[in-house]
Amino acid sequence: MTILHMRYGYFSEKTFKGYEITDKCIQCGKCERICPQKCIKDFVINQTHCLH
Repeated sequence: MTILHMRYGYFSEKTFKGYEITDKCIQCGKCERICPQKCIKDFVINQTHCLH
């Protein structure tokens, strides 16, 4: 996942490792149930707790 940040008039790119929920998600809830860290809630991943 890549996020662009605006800093001092310039864009800087910050890349995160880990999983992301895409537009292909059918909101079945399986990822929330099987996540070992329980860091997925309401189909949003808390990246600070994600192991990947």
